[in-house]
Amino acid sequence: MPHNSSDLKSLFDFYYDYVKPLYASASSDNEMPQEVLFEINAAFDHLSRHWKYGEEESSVVSYTFGHLKRSCLDIFKLRYKQTKDQYDELVGLDLSLIDNGQFDSKFRAKFYEIKNLTNEARNFESQNTKNNIKPPEAFDRWYPVYEQCLKFEKDYYYNQHIDWAKKTTTQIETQIEKGINRAISFRTFLIGCGSSLFVGLLLFQPLYNLIFDNNKSEIIATPTQPSETSGVAP
Repeated sequence: MPHNSSDLKSLFDFYYDYVKPLYASASSDNEMPQEVLFEINAAFDHLSRHWKYGEEESSVVSYTFGHLKRSCLDIFKLRYKQTKDQYDELVGLDLSLIDNGQFDSKFRAKFYEIKNLTNEARNFESQNTKNNIKPPEAFDRWYPVYEQCLKFEKDYYYNQHIDWAKKTTTQIETQIEKGINRAISFRTFLIGCGSSLFVGLLLFQPLYNLIFDNNKSEIIATPTQPSETSGVAP
């Protein structure tokens, strides 16, 4: 891993070998965080002081190294966040049929390996104030995290079988959604039938009583007509 140096050649070797490729990769996938831009601006501000204010070359190179490596740390953390998002996306897919289920277990194991490396790097970096840990040491801890994140993306997130898994998962979700909609429709139909039957029963008894009472009243109110054959014989 690169460490601080007091000469300009080592500084610009580090810039071209690490900072520039990292910056290009991060800016192509994300909006560059302000912290990264601030560190890069501060790096070249320090570097200019050798010619502008006559400060010692070794001093300005050392400060410039520190700022450039801090910018790299921010990019490493951004890459881990991106890998976490990729992992969450893969978790939502049905990967059980890829490689007889081995793919699913392998990508989970790889991510937890990355997560453990990240926790170790963060714990190491958090000791900065207490133990005066400088960016070079933190850089050495974070760079393996970055490398493993790139490997995760290549081997798992962009694996040739993932598109098939996405289509399969979408088809399954569509079938489940259709099944749920049919169940809801059938339930709505049953509820509608039950409601109609209940309302019908509620209305039937009063209507029946009304009709029956009216018929009964008409029978009682109608007088009995005498028979034509009835009466006293002449």
